[in-house]
Order: sequence, then C-alpha cells, then structure tokens
Amino acid sequence: MLSTEEKQRVIAALEFDPNKGDIISLVERLETSAELHQFVLNYNSNDGLLPLWTIAKNPVCDQGTALCIYWLLGDFAMNREAYHEKIDPNWNGVGLIEEIEQRYTDGFYTEQKVCFVPTDYLDWSPTKVKLVKHQSGGILPFPEIMLERSPGEDIPQEWM
Repeated sequence: MLSTEEKQRVIAALEFDPNKGDIISLVERLETSAELHQFVLNYNSNDGLLPLWTIAKNPVCDQGTALCIYWLLGDFAMNREAYHEKIDPNWNGVGLIEEIEQRYTDGFYTEQKVCFVPTDYLDWSPTKVKLVKHQSGGILPFPEIMLERSPGEDIPQEWM
C-alpha cells in the first residue's frame, strides 16, 4: 500500500494538466517501484505511451510492472507487422514492447516485488499457448520468458 506522499505523486501524474507542464516530468518524480506499478495500473494508455516508455526505462521498474506494461500492449506483441508503421513515440507500441523485451531478457529489471502472471492476465491455458505457437509456425511471436510469472507479491490496484 502506498504512503500518503507516494499516492499524492501518483495522483499528480495521473491528473496532469497539459497547460501546467508535461506528464513525463511528473512520471519521472515517481520514486519507488510501487508508485510506478500503481501508475501503470491506473493509467489509460489511450492517452499515449510516452509515460509507459518512461517507466519501462526507469531502473526501479519492477519485473512485474514491466510485464504488466508489456501485456497491456499485448496486441502489439502478437501483431507486430500490422503496427510497425507507427513511428510517433507517443503511439509506438511495437517499439515499446521491443524495448521491454530487450531490457527484460538482458536482466535490466532487477526489482522483484510485484508478481504478474501473464497467462492469468491473458486468460491463456497451456492449450492456448500451444495454439498460438502452432499458429505462429512453431514458435511464439515473442520471447517465451515474457509468459513466465514474475517473482513477488500480488499487488492490487489502488484506485486513484
């Protein structure tokens, strides 16, 4: 659970006013992996992907939070070719999932406090995983590690 001070920082970032500054500077003020995770759980990615890019590149971003961002944008992971034309960083979902894949497989995300279970989030059974693999020519269209449960505790959303 976030402290009052942490919650205030997350709320400030979520309720940003473009006339009073930019959301990136507010997201950069988030200090802990818990704040970053709560921001992701409460943020509407239809407002743009730049805040999620900022979090994905933050050294305190938790493995579970990185996986959460990744699978919030799962359509990009599953259908890269359909989206590869987007070059505006605010809407470049393919670029963001590729960035997360690279950082995840390189061990960039060292925090392990937040448990995220991709197959539960996606509601994929082992049979569904095999079907996706089969439909993709025998390999998944993303690194298999991206389907593995991250270590940590289940952190529920604190509605802001």
